[in-house]
Amino acid sequence: MKENEKTDFCLEEYSSFCNRKKILVSEECGCYYCLKQFSSNQIEEWWDEDENGIGQTAICPYCGIDSVISDTVVDISEKLLVDMREYWFSI
Repeated sequence: MKENEKTDFCLEEYSSFCNRKKILVSEECGCYYCLKQFSSNQIEEWWDEDENGIGQTAICPYCGIDSVISDTVVDISEKLLVDMREYWFSI
C-alpha cells in the first residue's frame, strides 16, 4: 500500500468478524491472509457462535484463518486483499 493511501480497514465494510449475514448474501469472497478469492458457498466452517450455537465468523476454506470479506459492500480485488494483508498482518 502506498504511504499516501489512507484506507480505513477498521470500517464495517471491511470487517471479517461476525460476517455471516453479509457472506450468505454475497457471491464472491476473498481471504486477506492467503489472498484466495472464492464463492461464498465454499465456506463450510464458522466461528464465534451466537446464542443459538450458530457460528457467525466465516473461516477461509483454503487457509483456515478468519480473514474472509464479502463483496456485498466492497469489490473484492487482489489489490484490496494484498493491502488488507499488509495492514493487518504486516506481510
